[in-house]
Amino acid sequence: KYYEFDLHNSGDIKFSYSEDKINFDSLRLVHNGGKLDIGGQLSFTGNEDLTLKLSNFKLKDLSSKLLGLSSERSFDGELNLDFVMTGTAANPVINLNYSIDSIKAQNIYLGSLESEIQYSDKLLNVDLNFLEAKNNQSRSSLGLKGTFPIDLAFYSEERLIKNKTVDMTLVADNFDLRFATGLIPGIRNLNGLMNGNINFNGTYDDLKNGGELTIGNSSLVLAANNLTYLLDAKINFENNKILISDLHLKNEPDIKDGGTMTARGEIVHQNFKIESISLNASGALKLLDKRSRAADPSLFGDITVRTRNEIVFTSSEARSYLKADLILARGA
Repeated sequence: KYYEFDLHNSGDIKFSYSEDKINFDSLRLVHNGGKLDIGGQLSFTGNEDLTLKLSNFKLKDLSSKLLGLSSERSFDGELNLDFVMTGTAANPVINLNYSIDSIKAQNIYLGSLESEIQYSDKLLNVDLNFLEAKNNQSRSSLGLKGTFPIDLAFYSEERLIKNKTVDMTLVADNFDLRFATGLIPGIRNLNGLMNGNINFNGTYDDLKNGGELTIGNSSLVLAANNLTYLLDAKINFENNKILISDLHLKNEPDIKDGGTMTARGEIVHQNFKIESISLNASGALKLLDKRSRAADPSLFGDITVRTRNEIVFTSSEARSYLKADLILARGA
């Protein structure tokens, strides 16, 4: 048992250890209808012939009982996985296929996940797809595909192969953002669509990226004030920069004294380690109304803020700077 997640053996467990290897003759563990089967041979220096199979594991059990996520942030679905390792300890060959069927978040059906990962000759091939069903047909709404140079030998001294090239591509095609609603703290009821294409290419020491992501028809509830906001954004990726070229955060159209805040800026990074941030924002936004008391009884009143001059935020390794000249809007 680990935290609240327990596994029980189904039948006799039979395995043996001899010299440099473990032989699994019979090992089956079960949990709430799910099964884990391990068979074959695991060698620390010689030939490999290992299989591992997960069948019908409930994702909600794993996320809530094993990872400790709350029910609001947990996903439901059914996990199946097949892992096969052959080759040798010095040069393993790995095939991994897994799928998650009938993924649900907050009782909303989102789709399924399918992935195939292959490894040989110090190269990891990844093909991951999030599938959404429409008109009884499945289509990929989010995909990650490409190669990672990595050494998975049992006693490798350097896992990441620095003189070889990473080549990965992320593609979003009307990806349903409800899938991320439990992953972002402080946000509820996330809706909207994400589109775009980003490519990551280069060595680990000089990884470049290029492409664009857009978020449209999006809405969310901010847990801190229990208000709904609408969001549209366009983000560009150019080598070592992430450019926020167009971001609009606005109140719902029917809210009294609502407004729109517009932001732009850039994030400079080296291999995704942030080196500097520069952001500018202007506009108006309602921050509190009577609905906010449901989030915190000490919050009350109608408050809308408006910028007199642009909000400016910069940050670097040396210092961070914020300039915010705000007006409490009249009649709020």
